[in-house]
Amino acid sequence: MDVLASSALQRALNRDRDRHGDDGAPSRSDSLFGDEDLAHAMSIDLDDAPSDVRELAMRDPKRAKRILANRLSAARSKERKTRYVKGLEKKRSELEECERALIVERERMVTAMATLAAENSALQMMLGTPAR
Repeated sequence: MDVLASSALQRALNRDRDRHGDDGAPSRSDSLFGDEDLAHAMSIDLDDAPSDVRELAMRDPKRAKRILANRLSAARSKERKTRYVKGLEKKRSELEECERALIVERERMVTAMATLAAENSALQMMLGTPAR
């Protein structure tokens, strides 16, 4: 895709993001079945569309709008996937940090348990009762 086409697609994506909000999710008023998305796709301004879509619009405007809408949808999907993967990576690092803290805590408890067991044995010996 040439630079002009990608910048036009980015402008269209930004307009679509304004419609949906920052997270790219459809607003509450959007239909679950995509009726409003289809209506939105049909109202997409082809002036900002990439040149290949503009050429197609001369022959088949509905198909050109659908192609542009699909590209916008794919771009939104890619952004959502990127955010999702970054969220998973952040969660993984948080869990790894938690694991390290738990390992240190476990080692401290094992040491404390060994110390208490030794102290218990010493006290048992002082009392003259057999250790368990």
